[in-house]
Amino acid sequence: MASLWRSMARRPCCGPACGAGKRCVRKLQMVRGPVSGDDRCRYPATGCFPSLPSTMRVHLQSYSHVSLHRLFLAFPLTIVATHGRSVVRRRGHERLLVPGHDVTIEPFETIDMHLDGSSGQPSSCTFEIRRGMPGTPQDALHQRISRRVFLQPQYAWSAGFIAERIDMPATQLRRLLFSQGTALTDLCRTQRLMRLLFEAMAGDVAMADLKRFVGWPPNGDVESAFYDRFGVSVQTARRLASHRVPELRRSIA
Repeated sequence: MASLWRSMARRPCCGPACGAGKRCVRKLQMVRGPVSGDDRCRYPATGCFPSLPSTMRVHLQSYSHVSLHRLFLAFPLTIVATHGRSVVRRRGHERLLVPGHDVTIEPFETIDMHLDGSSGQPSSCTFEIRRGMPGTPQDALHQRISRRVFLQPQYAWSAGFIAERIDMPATQLRRLLFSQGTALTDLCRTQRLMRLLFEAMAGDVAMADLKRFVGWPPNGDVESAFYDRFGVSVQTARRLASHRVPELRRSIA
């Protein structure tokens, strides 16, 4: 089976006005196939979005009880509790996080994150995603596609688009994904929402631009989908992020 990643190639940046350089998403365009939405480079301060850095980190803080439900990342997620009471729920069990220590959630594991803060004692933690290689031929197909959708959500990830790149009929691709317990539509929707969550918490980019960046249909209600998935609004997720990273950290993993 041909690699899903062989069709990646670098193209010139958006133009002289773009200051993103090698980080510009236009330098990671697909050789063939449609691009959904507006694929203009959108790096901050120059109107562009960067590609995902090797490490994506956001700091969350809450003065009340807030939960983020059904987090399902395609890359390892490290959570570092920094203050107050934070709880991770996975596989039906809850784990209280000790400030200054971290826990790493393996890819493709569903968790709920609870910040149990109060006016007298806020709860805070740091989320960190370390992007590794997009995947290996030994990984399940749905895992490789999930990683690529998270990294480049703006592309139109149709069955035909992917099937052409792995030299497989689209019908066989759908059957294979079904045998692995997923469907392409659900897979793409999930990873686009995961990327939207982190982009929303990492900065103050306008919602319309975020929607285009993650490849959401122009007429789709992404804010309702976001709330249905995570149990909070996009605005609440933005307010949780205080955009600073504390130094205290001791690994117990």
